[in-house]
Amino acid sequence: MKGELVGSPFSYLPLIGRLESKYSMMSGEKWMRENFHIPVIAVILYLLLILAGKKCMRYFSPFNIKKPLFYWNVALAAFSFLVCLSLLPHMIHAHLKYGMNYILCTPYIFYDTHIQLWNFLFCFFKIIELGDTAFIILRKRPLQFLHWYHHITVLLYCYYTCTEIRTGTLQHYFSSSNAFVHTIMYTYYALRAAGVHLHSKIAQAITILQIAQMFFCLWIIWIGYTNYHSVPGCILHLGSLYFAAAMYGSYAVLFLHYFIRRYIQ
Repeated sequence: MKGELVGSPFSYLPLIGRLESKYSMMSGEKWMRENFHIPVIAVILYLLLILAGKKCMRYFSPFNIKKPLFYWNVALAAFSFLVCLSLLPHMIHAHLKYGMNYILCTPYIFYDTHIQLWNFLFCFFKIIELGDTAFIILRKRPLQFLHWYHHITVLLYCYYTCTEIRTGTLQHYFSSSNAFVHTIMYTYYALRAAGVHLHSKIAQAITILQIAQMFFCLWIIWIGYTNYHSVPGCILHLGSLYFAAAMYGSYAVLFLHYFIRRYIQ
């Protein structure tokens, strides 16, 4: 079924189009399998730098870094938009053509050079997104458990799923929804960093959108699990389902707790 989805929206752009045409799916998967130590080391360094950074900042006043923060959020919003634009049309097209049950059990439907490149970049950029935390520490803002826990678990899960073809459809759902929400979220952060006054209800709406994303992913996981046990020949990785269920279940609880504490109590 590979190659039957919509084409790349970037095929005519010189740099991105050339990158997509040169990308090797086998090489990308091989690199992920052979370099899983990279995200593990990144997580360890991330936690150590959080501890060291918070201790060091005891002796400094908060840094005024609104301009770097603005450019940082613009860059992440732009990248998230590119991922969303690359992956979401394929997901919608596959739903309309084949239906959810079929595509959940047939990960090879997304085994396409264009799709796999952007899934690879999505996973790779999760290491870069750890830089979010530096801005919190340098500005001496409260660092919540939800923030760093979310960064760590998403990073490890992404690298784990990119090494296993049977997780292809799940990863496509998760990447598409994450990129969509992050496009909105980082755009909001960029506007705030630029000093644009935004209604407080917008932040509340973004949190609701994040909660909806978690329950959407849990719903996908449940459908995948039931299909795995009821549809003959359903190709899914059970370990990935359990990992994803624990991860998104914990996110749902943490985001709900955050929403109640901040907007209701």
